[in-house]
Amino acid sequence: TLTRFVNDSAAKNTRISNNLTRFTNDSVAVRQLIGSVQTSATEAIAQEQARAEAAEAALAAQIANGGGYGIQRMTTAQRNALSPQGGEMIYNTTVNKFQGYQSVESTRYIDQDYFMRWSTIGMNFSTTQYWGQSFTPAVTDSLSGLTLSTYYSEGDQNYVVKIYEGDGTGGNLLSQQNVTIANINNYNYSSYNEVFIPLQGVLLNAGSSYTFVIAAANDNYRYMAMWFTSENNSYNYAGGKMYQNNSPFQYWYYWNGTNHCDMLFKTHMKGADALNWVNMR
Repeated sequence: TLTRFVNDSAAKNTRISNNLTRFTNDSVAVRQLIGSVQTSATEAIAQEQARAEAAEAALAAQIANGGGYGIQRMTTAQRNALSPQGGEMIYNTTVNKFQGYQSVESTRYIDQDYFMRWSTIGMNFSTTQYWGQSFTPAVTDSLSGLTLSTYYSEGDQNYVVKIYEGDGTGGNLLSQQNVTIANINNYNYSSYNEVFIPLQGVLLNAGSSYTFVIAAANDNYRYMAMWFTSENNSYNYAGGKMYQNNSPFQYWYYWNGTNHCDMLFKTHMKGADALNWVNMR
């Protein structure tokens, strides 16, 4: 037993000694690696500093000799061959202008344009009484505004514009935005008053049906007189219909049981902003 104990102790001591040797060797290797990384980093920093100092010296010499600071010069064709990043600048020798690569706001444009005056109606608005129009965009893009036709609205009033998926208000609510419609008091039946309502972009798909709804932002009633087309008009809007609350609007005076009413409206679309080359002024 004593012999086995001595032998086991010797074996354990040997293993401990071997592990200690490996640990020592590993520690040396780690220290060597750290030293190498530190040396490489120090050399890289020194090289970058040397390049910066050389560039500053060259610029100082150029300025001292009466010269200006020049940026990269190239033609339009050379510029178009680049893979630029935001913030880059060049001097375009084709047009002799400084140009920068930056975000450019896309242009708003009209998609649906249904302005065919026929009849007018006074509309009362509340949080539970609202008016709307379904429509079908011809392009896939972001809805950025609506234009309505009115000749009277009470004061600068707060409204809510909702955008629903589908024809009517039974689909998914895609957007709900608070807007202000300015006071209009112009009883001129021979002309339109176009009221533009800006909206934050709502992505719509070409050929799909959507419905915009306008309601009061609070419980105070609002009144607005708007132009619309009635059912006996053979020029009804083909891509949707006018709604009062959840039902298609039927104007009793002209209702013939077949056609539908439509608001006079325009939808404004806008693409996403994108990076592009612009002239620097």
